This record gives sequence, C-alpha cells and structure tokens, in this order.
Amino acid sequence: MRLAQSVQGKVVLSGEGADEILNGYIHHQTLLKQYFFIKYFGIVAKILIYIGALLCPDFIFHMLFKYKAKLSQQDLAKLRKHLRSVFDYETHLESLISVFSNDEVSRLLQRNISKSDKLLSYFKENLPLAPENSLTKTDLRFWNNKYTLLRLDRLFMANSVEARVPFLSQVVLTSLKKSEYLFKREGLFL
Repeated sequence: MRLAQSVQGKVVLSGEGADEILNGYIHHQTLLKQYFFIKYFGIVAKILIYIGALLCPDFIFHMLFKYKAKLSQQDLAKLRKHLRSVFDYETHLESLISVFSNDEVSRLLQRNISKSDKLLSYFKENLPLAPENSLTKTDLRFWNNKYTLLRLDRLFMANSVEARVPFLSQVVLTSLKKSEYLFKREGLFL
C-alpha cells in the first residue's frame, strides 16, 4: 500500500486467487493425496489415514507437505483433526476450507452451529467432478468472495487504491474450467 501511495499509483495488480485456481493451498494437497490413496485402497486407506492422524510424528507431515516454512503447531493440529474426520466426507472437507470449525463458531457465538447447509449442498452437487476441479470451484465460490477478496477490497479502499486481480479474470477462469489441469510436476498441481 505504501509503495503504491508513494509513487502516486492508483491501480495495483494483485496475485490473489492464484493459490485457489492452481490448487496451491495445504488443503488442496491434503485432499488430493487422500483422494488418490482412497481411490486405490478404499476403506483400508481411510483406516490408515485415521490411524496416521493419531500416531504420525510431526516430521512426517513436514516431509509430505513441502512448504518453505514449517507447518505451525496450530496447522498440524488442524491437519490431524481433519484426517481424523475421514469417515464423514462433509466434515472432512469443511474442516480444511473453513476459517473456524463449527465447534469454534459455536463457542464464540455461544450457540449451537450446525454444518452449513449451503456449503454441504454445494459439495454434493459437485462431487461428480474430479477432486481438483471440485476444490477449485469450492474455493472460488466460498473462500475467495467471503474472505480473500473482502479483505483485499477493504484494504485497498481504505488506502484509495484500485486493485486488479488478473488470476480471477473471467478469461483465466473460463480457460481453466475447460482444461484437464491436473498435471503434476515436482509436487505442483496445475
């Protein structure tokens, strides 16, 4: 912001949306790895995932998810909780893409919060899609507009700067939607 204001800039290009459309978040990696493991090994895979969540040492998770920064203890706890929910598909997906779990929201608001009907019906509509397409559509529909872009809009409006988000342009999204883009190269999904 300061740089844009210091050069009297009025428009800033942002990389927001790139992780969502290129499956760059930890929940993409986690769900895709699980999807292929479960696809080939079925219920045995689910049992192993559940047991792994309970017994797997932290360094194994760091080996599986090659981020420059190590996963924090909070990230590891969330990942373990997610893996333990492997037998409840909706909770399993929601546990990674939501900022707060339903339990946390219930505690914060001091009232019982159930699973989001809107989110669950959206998952059910999109389950026939390949997992990477389903994840991307879900992120674009729920995560980007509620959290990422809202934060970006507020930040830029507060500083009188216009933000452009090329990764979320209709041309890019339409092109990706039409392509079979699960190409894995050196641990990256495109």
